[in-house]
Amino acid sequence: MSQTELALDIIRKKVFFHNSVDVWISACDEKNIDWNNTENYKKFISYLLKK
Repeated sequence: MSQTELALDIIRKKVFFHNSVDVWISACDEKNIDWNNTENYKKFISYLLKK
């Protein structure tokens, strides 16, 4: 497991409501995007918080 995969896995285990991580991974799978890019995940969360 790479460092970024490990970081997202740690986040996933610590977050009480980890639905955002699940949605992120599913969206990346649909769009064929690398889900373990932490910078893109942060942008995704920022986008969700603006809505």
